Amino acid sequence: MAIHGRGDIASVITDKDGYIFYCNGVSNRLPLTKDAMAKEVTEVSSTPKDSMFVYISTLSIYYSNSEYTQHKMRMEAIIQKNFPNYCIFRIGNIKWGDNPNTLINKLGSDIYHKRPLQIKDEYRYIIDKEEFRHWISMIPQTGKHEMNVTGQRFKVRTIVEQIKNFKL
Repeated sequence: MAIHGRGDIASVITDKDGYIFYCNGVSNRLPLTKDAMAKEVTEVSSTPKDSMFVYISTLSIYYSNSEYTQHKMRMEAIIQKNFPNYCIFRIGNIKWGDNPNTLINKLGSDIYHKRPLQIKDEYRYIIDKEEFRHWISMIPQTGKHEMNVTGQRFKVRTIVEQIKNFKL
């Protein structure tokens, strides 16, 4: 199988000859364990190097200095050093799926259960399935590539309002 992962992102990728899609790494969850990070390093390092290796990463490396983003940057460096053909594919938050830890699902659950929200004055990037699939289909089969796929930029407050109004 050339799609590593079983989550929301892996579920919308179509298997393609000559490509290995890695979407099985640590997600932006708390707590981020050393075992989970070590497992990802081992899995990526032991992946065959004869295909285009596509690593799903995060746009948050540009605006956050969390343990999660530091780990993602280390993974990207490992890939850049060890794979002759790769694409580091950075996205923000996804608009689909049922993972309770994604931004939209977490906010939606908090709103539904009337839990207090901590809304920071920040922007987040939201991508839908169609745009995600479009850019995934554009990845060349050879070379060293980085793709930052932003989707739409929203203030977190706007995301909350759209969830409340069933628009997101």
